[in-house]
Amino acid sequence: MDRRSFLGLGLGAAALGVLKGDAWGAPAQGDVVPLGGPLGGADSPLLKKVNFTKLTIDVGAKKPFKVIHCSDTHVNMMNVSDLIGAKRAKDLAMFDRRLKDMLASVGNFAACVLKARLENVPLIHSGDAWDYHSEENFHLVEDAFGAAGEVLYAMGNHEIRGHWEHEPNIDNEGVRRRCDRHLPNSSLFCARQFGGINFVAFDNCSKWNGIQAKLHTRIKAEFAKGLPTVLVMHKPIMTAASRKWCVEDHHAPENNLGAYLYAVDGIEKTFADWCCRQPNLKAVLCGHFHEEIQWKLSDTVTQYVAGAVYKGNAYEITFV
Repeated sequence: MDRRSFLGLGLGAAALGVLKGDAWGAPAQGDVVPLGGPLGGADSPLLKKVNFTKLTIDVGAKKPFKVIHCSDTHVNMMNVSDLIGAKRAKDLAMFDRRLKDMLASVGNFAACVLKARLENVPLIHSGDAWDYHSEENFHLVEDAFGAAGEVLYAMGNHEIRGHWEHEPNIDNEGVRRRCDRHLPNSSLFCARQFGGINFVAFDNCSKWNGIQAKLHTRIKAEFAKGLPTVLVMHKPIMTAASRKWCVEDHHAPENNLGAYLYAVDGIEKTFADWCCRQPNLKAVLCGHFHEEIQWKLSDTVTQYVAGAVYKGNAYEITFV
C-alpha cells in the first residue's frame, strides 16, 4: 500500500478528482484523495490560521465566481531518510533553521486547502510550495494538492533551483521532471478555464534553452482565443513601483533585479509590454515577495501579489 492510499484510509468523506496537466497543460485524470475528520469542517480551527484577504476583480465574468489564491507556502520538512541521505552536512543546519522560521507552513497550507475544498472553488498557488527538495516536502505538497479539488499551479524559484541554496551544474530538466511528479499540473505551462475565464499559469523563473521564448508563443496562443485572461506566475512583473519596492525599500542589487522581478529587460520585457496591451488581459496573480501588494500594470490591469502562506496570508478573490 502506498503512502497516499494509507493516508486516505483514515480520512473518510466524499472525494474530489484532481486534474493534472502534461507538458503543455492537457488535462488527465489524477488521483482521488478523500478529506474529512474533526478538523475538516466549516468550524475547523485550521481556518483561523490564515487571514483570507477578500478582493473583487472585474474580469467581465458572466457569473461571479471565487478562487483562493495563495503563494509561498515554503513547506520545509525532512524525514529520517532525507536527513540520513543528505549530500551535505550543512543540510541539517538548514533544516533546523528553516523549520524554525517557517514552522506554520503546513498548518497554514492545510487551511488554504480546506477553505477551497469547503467552498468548492479552485485553489490557485503561485509558486514556492516547498522550501527545498526533500521527499517529505514532496509528499506533503502532493497530499495537499490532492485534497484541494481543482488546483492551478505556477512554478516558483525554490522548486526549480532544486535546493534553497543554489547548486552549480544543476540538471534543470531533471529537476523539472522530478517536481512535476508531485505538482497538480505541468510546472512549465498550464491553462485552465474557471467560470469562463482563461487562467494561464507559466514558469517565469527559468531561463535556459530559450524556454521563455517558447512559453511566450504558447501564451500568445491562449490570448488569441479571445477569452478574458488572467496570468498566474511567481515573480511579479517589473514596474516603476515594483522596482522601487525592491531597490529602495528592500535594498535589492540593481544588477540582480531579475532574481526579484520578471520582465526586467530583453524578450521578457517585450512580452510583458505586449500582454499589458491586450484588451482581454484582466489581472495578474503572483507571489515571491511574501507580502500582499497590488501594482497597476496599465489603466485596466492590476497585478496582485499574494502574501506568504507560512506567514498566514492568502487571497479570497471574487471575479465578477
